[in-house]
Amino acid sequence: MSRHWRPYVLAFAEKPAEANLLVSLLGRGDTRVHLLTQGGARVDKGDFQVIKMRTDLLAPRPGVGLARQTTYPAGGTDFGPAVPPSAAGGLPPGSEPPSYPPAQFGEYVGPDIISRNLTPDKNGLPEGGNTLEQFKEILRKGTDFDHLHPTCTAALPSPTPANCIPPPVDGNLLQGMPWQVFHNMTDHQIEAIYGYLSAIPCIEGPAQPSDLPTPLQYAFPVLHNDCGDPKPANQQRGAVARGARP
Repeated sequence: MSRHWRPYVLAFAEKPAEANLLVSLLGRGDTRVHLLTQGGARVDKGDFQVIKMRTDLLAPRPGVGLARQTTYPAGGTDFGPAVPPSAAGGLPPGSEPPSYPPAQFGEYVGPDIISRNLTPDKNGLPEGGNTLEQFKEILRKGTDFDHLHPTCTAALPSPTPANCIPPPVDGNLLQGMPWQVFHNMTDHQIEAIYGYLSAIPCIEGPAQPSDLPTPLQYAFPVLHNDCGDPKPANQQRGAVARGARP
């Protein structure tokens, strides 16, 4: 790299009145608190890879106990080349509509995206029961084995199927989870993460869908975990969907 090399330096901040793809948490009294962010990034001028990025809260969110929250997402330099937006579940080249979502969906942009229960199930398989090979595919390809938010097939009279994401976003891929940042991690790195997640205690999460606010009940299968007595080894599940837990 030339000592005269300089990256693009970008600064960004979400506009509260215009942001529509929001990350939110439930605060006191089931009040929804949006986490708007600001930050900066360094981008390679040659291939436009994100070299380094930092994000911070746009403002403190006392409703969920956050005075500040700083993240340093890993950039392409750490884990290899970044993948294009079309491979990351975004809008394919040439198909991006003038605005998103497409007009027929109105203001609907999809269901609330919520973090999943990553703790091991009663058989010691983390991330709710996924095998190591499935876990590798999740981090490298973004595959959503839970099919939690498929691509919408219709907008009217209501977005169909339930909890869908308007096209052309690929609902078969994870949304919100930055798997494209980690897709070139080595087997050793992924196995280390999988081993850590296998060693932490099982957390059951909500016992039934009604334990969740109505907008989040659709996510019950990825929040509930079976922490019961483990089965004999010859009866353990090799790889089944979370919703199929016995």
